[in-house]
This record gives sequence, structure tokens and C-alpha cells, in this order.
Amino acid sequence: MNTPIPNSSNKLTQIKIWVYTSSVIILIFGMMLSWSAVRAKDTVMRAESLQQAHIVSRTIKAQWIKELSGTEADLGTALYERLKYQMSLSRETNTHWEWLYVMGRNANGEIFFYVDSEPDSDEDASPAGQIYDEATKELIAIFDTGEAIVEGPVSDSWGLWISPLIPITDPLSNEVIGVFGIDITADTWRKIVWRAAIFPAANTLLLLILLFSGYHLITCLLYTSP
Repeated sequence: MNTPIPNSSNKLTQIKIWVYTSSVIILIFGMMLSWSAVRAKDTVMRAESLQQAHIVSRTIKAQWIKELSGTEADLGTALYERLKYQMSLSRETNTHWEWLYVMGRNANGEIFFYVDSEPDSDEDASPAGQIYDEATKELIAIFDTGEAIVEGPVSDSWGLWISPLIPITDPLSNEVIGVFGIDITADTWRKIVWRAAIFPAANTLLLLILLFSGYHLITCLLYTSP
């Protein structure tokens, strides 16, 4: 049976305390770094998604929105189909985009769909004139403030989303006549964001492995064979 080198018990106890204290500190610090990386990635993604939405929104002319009635009468018209086809093509440029759409606000203050990227035959499509009664205060406020935002995560009947929202402004009156939006599922968003935690988490794990490996080595050295 192995026996410790004389006077090594106190040293071993001190080392054990130091190792476990250090491991707690490393773990807490690693968690903080991981969370910081996730937050930073989320911020970057929001800025990038807003910029991308701005680019796509520029392909939708305000005059086209003004020519739509925002009712079922738009269904099947050349302009409506053109916008629907154009948005469906835009969606194919980014695999993370789930829905693209343009919303309006009627005289009663209700938010409705002008057009979306889904085929009208799809059960999840939002045809022209459909009222969106789950609009958030932030979405409604865009019609008054004219400020682009990234909203979410916000849930509705279709799912849980994070959405860059861009105002479409009449160049003559400077009035917001529509809001262009892109929906990204919260699950997709989280998967991308949490990948940022992999590097600091892996480094934390490596440090813990090295720490306990060193502790094991020191323990072995402090014991002698019979």
C-alpha cells in the first residue's frame, strides 16, 4: 500500500483546497466569458440582420405599395404577384430567413398584410388584407416613429420570431406607408448565437482538465511506493 512522504499531508490538503478554489474561479470566469460572447454575437447579428433587411427593402418601391389596396382585390394582380415573387427570391438568398412580408396600417389603426413571400395556396400564407391582430407595440410604433428595429423574440400564431423591421416611407409626404419585415425563427437564432460560446467553453474545460491533471500528478509524487 502506498504511503505519503512524511509531512506531505498538510501540503496535500493545501493543494487540494487551492485546486478546488481555482476550479470554481475558472468555471465562473469561463461562464462569464461564454455569456459575454453570446451577448456580443447577438448584438452583431441584430445589426447585420437590420442591414440586410435595409438592402432588401430598397428593392420594394414606395410607389408600388401606394398602388396596392391592401385588400383581397390585390390578389392575382400583376403588381401583387411581382412583389410576392420578388420576396420569395430574396428569401432564397439567406437560408435563415423564414418569412418576408410588407404590412400596412388602415384607418382604424389595424395592422394588415399587403403581401408576403409565401404562395397564396400555402396554409400559412397571409393574403392581401389579412388583419394581423398580434402586432406588438414596437411594430405599431414604427408607423409613427419611422425607426427601423430588430424585434424579438416575439411569439404569435405562427411561432417564436426575431424580426428586423424596416419602414417604407413615401418620398413625397415622408409618411410611413408600410413596414417590411423578415422573420427568423428563435430556434435558428439561438443556435447561431450560442455557437459563440463554444470557444470560451472549450478553453474553460481545457483549463480544468490541466488543473486536475496537475493535481493528480502532484498527488502521485507526494506518495511513495512500499
